[in-house]
Amino acid sequence: MRFSFFCRWFRSFARVALAFGCSASFVAANAAGLQLTDGLGRTVAFDRPAKTAVYLGFYEAIPALKIWEQTTGLSRFAFDNALLRASHPGLESIANVGSASDIHAEKLVKLRPDVVITRGDHPALVTFMAQKGLKVLAFNPHTLEDVWRDLRIQATVMGKPEAAEKVVSESKKMIKDVQVRIQRVAQPKTVLWLWSKPTRIVGKDSVTADIMRMLQVQHPGSQYAPSTPEIGLEKIVKLNPDVILIWGAAKYSESDILNNPQWRSIKAVRNKQVFKAPNWGVWSPQAAPLTLWAATRIYPEHFDSGWSQARIDAFHQKVFGVTIAK
Repeated sequence: MRFSFFCRWFRSFARVALAFGCSASFVAANAAGLQLTDGLGRTVAFDRPAKTAVYLGFYEAIPALKIWEQTTGLSRFAFDNALLRASHPGLESIANVGSASDIHAEKLVKLRPDVVITRGDHPALVTFMAQKGLKVLAFNPHTLEDVWRDLRIQATVMGKPEAAEKVVSESKKMIKDVQVRIQRVAQPKTVLWLWSKPTRIVGKDSVTADIMRMLQVQHPGSQYAPSTPEIGLEKIVKLNPDVILIWGAAKYSESDILNNPQWRSIKAVRNKQVFKAPNWGVWSPQAAPLTLWAATRIYPEHFDSGWSQARIDAFHQKVFGVTIAK
């Protein structure tokens, strides 16, 4: 019976992998099970789909893949996530196991999930969990393609490969719609995307930077490393962006920038082209509607706000089964 179930699992994944050209670099399968390579280059073996999972990051994948019943633990940050609260009214019944940078080890080990999904920017904790006998998949995406690849890996281990392809298909449709309209732009605008503090910006080698590249804007942050460098107000003034976007999880608002006299000389501030993004996951399927949101703010002459919002609502409904507050 177990072998028969594995065969169905593997055949299902193989059809998806072949249909969508998935690279063998992240998956290998044989009669003994499935081997998945995560974002840290670690290979983790599974002999069957995971029946239980703890999500320390990337938890927007849970409603997208329809795996709430398999989810036994969450990062403490997940309980404040609007999408998760909307899609699962019983969120508080799931165990809080800390975060990707500060886990509750005893609670996590007691849950004994079949897999732990976490961020790849805390490799020491990944090693610690693996040493406790837990199977851990860690990811650290840098592009939209990475986000979709990582979602496929999660879907594979959860036995839901077809669900991931539906999500990726919807995401790519939205991105394609944006790209078609972006081609009409004659003069690209200069855009800065501010991060956790006003003088910390999106640099290069990140999903947000990839979104900026796809939008074909002038992205002066791309000359800086790491992914969110702090550059100081003087440099921001010199860069003089046409549009300023703010990370959705930042603790400051548009008014903090617009009403600060030190920022008044910047073109985006003078023209009131400062916008705070919705607090949507960048390392998640929400990266696609976030791209459309950004395009609509940067190039409103090419993206009707009503049309964009309707597309964003429809995406959330189709992918996550909910429409969250604007």
